[in-house]
Amino acid sequence: MVKIFALLHDCSHGSMFTESYLNVTVGRLLSLFLTVPFASWKAEHDEHHSHVVDMEKISYGDIPLYTVFQYKNLPRYKQIYYKVFRQPLFFVFVAPFLYFFIKSRIPAIYTTKVLMSVFATNVFVAAIYLPLFWVFGFWTVVFVFAPSAYIGGMIGVVLFYLQHDYPEAQWFTTENWQYEQASLQGSSLIRLPVPLEWFSHAIGYHHIHHLNSKIPGYRLRECFEAVPAFQQAVPLSWSDVRKAFHLKLWSYEKNCFVRFSEVDEITF
Repeated sequence: MVKIFALLHDCSHGSMFTESYLNVTVGRLLSLFLTVPFASWKAEHDEHHSHVVDMEKISYGDIPLYTVFQYKNLPRYKQIYYKVFRQPLFFVFVAPFLYFFIKSRIPAIYTTKVLMSVFATNVFVAAIYLPLFWVFGFWTVVFVFAPSAYIGGMIGVVLFYLQHDYPEAQWFTTENWQYEQASLQGSSLIRLPVPLEWFSHAIGYHHIHHLNSKIPGYRLRECFEAVPAFQQAVPLSWSDVRKAFHLKLWSYEKNCFVRFSEVDEITF
């Protein structure tokens, strides 16, 4: 499921194949396995690429992130919601279900193309799962068929989080945002053993991917090894991964991520 999602990701960028019709056709077919509407996901992901690590343009294609100032000025109920969402257990175990099984059923962008994509995917999902429920029973489907999608979703969500929310990541204001700088300093390098790199379609070379999303995943390692500038990025360690899930807010004052426990120490 992780590999399928990674291939869909490349198709959405038009980088998997040289022919655009193949990218769209294969992307749509793959999206049925993932129950994620292709055109809807592509529109949201393109939005993410257009302003990556720009604090002032975070939208539906990004993981919610507030500055310390924004957080302090939120109503109490929104602070609680944000705290729950940024809890590691919630983010790893609950967020994938909410995203893949619920949010994907509801479009965030209301264009005819996106709405048709969501509607068609929902119809196909119903056509696939309802007969399975009928033949095998509800709980058999829940415990046999659904877990692969759910576990794949967990891995995908964790990877997406680590791509831009990690200890050394840089985020910018719109005024200071520059495409190349944002790509190289705001996107992580996650080096995996070759088998895992294959399953993830080498998306761990994320700084290269954001610099040029037309490079297919199967060429990212080659780019990394060929260009010395790409090798200056420091790969995430297991310690960085652990610390990443304790990062909650962006502080302009410290120019880094901070924990909730540090909020009261920051003055404006």
